[in-house]
Amino acid sequence: MCSSDLHVMRTDRLLRSALTTRVLSTRSKLRALRMGIHVAAAKSRGMLDYADMRKAAPLDTEDARSYALRVLNPELDQYLCEPVVRTMVIADTDKISKVELFSGFVNIFSTNLNALRGGVAVFPKALASRLTVHLRTPVGRVSDLGDSVELEFQDVRAEAVTRRYDAAVIAAPLPVAARICPDRSDLLSPLSSGLGYTQAITVAVATRRVPDCEAMLVQLPSGRSEEHTSELQSH
Repeated sequence: MCSSDLHVMRTDRLLRSALTTRVLSTRSKLRALRMGIHVAAAKSRGMLDYADMRKAAPLDTEDARSYALRVLNPELDQYLCEPVVRTMVIADTDKISKVELFSGFVNIFSTNLNALRGGVAVFPKALASRLTVHLRTPVGRVSDLGDSVELEFQDVRAEAVTRRYDAAVIAAPLPVAARICPDRSDLLSPLSSGLGYTQAITVAVATRRVPDCEAMLVQLPSGRSEEHTSELQSH
């Protein structure tokens, strides 16, 4: 979205939409080719691999805004780069690495969008069906014993419990992981103190009326709205 105008990009005709859109000037469209070359080169060298982010280390030299202003121009930063990264990671381009920017464009041009039959709830339900799930049991400490791990937690009666397991997968916010895993403090503590979380609120509105806008996703640059990053619409 630019000013009060809505510019539609069709994913099934992405190149044509990019060339004909009025949201960018001709000069900016030509300058955007520079980023296309950089992204294509990074992908061909295997640097944009979500399975091993270490490969992207040579690219992680500046934030996305610095890259956009150095290689592109302010218009492309505001109306191309910002909408992409704000939708992906809920952050402005000066808060994330250019690696995320490059990855975002790779996903846009080379990734198919799929949906689970039965809805997204199918996935967590399938995982839960194979596990014994304990609710209201906060973990206080995870200790690495070498051949096993020891968990200290409170049960539903708020009584302290200690148990051993073969392994543990810590799926928690970074500050929580740093607090409950003292054996990994040398790795987690510096990250926890140096990395901040982006806070966001997701609002879902159900209506009986189909949206007038044909777009599935409406992206907004910070110049249009500092608080509002994007809108997902279900038709």
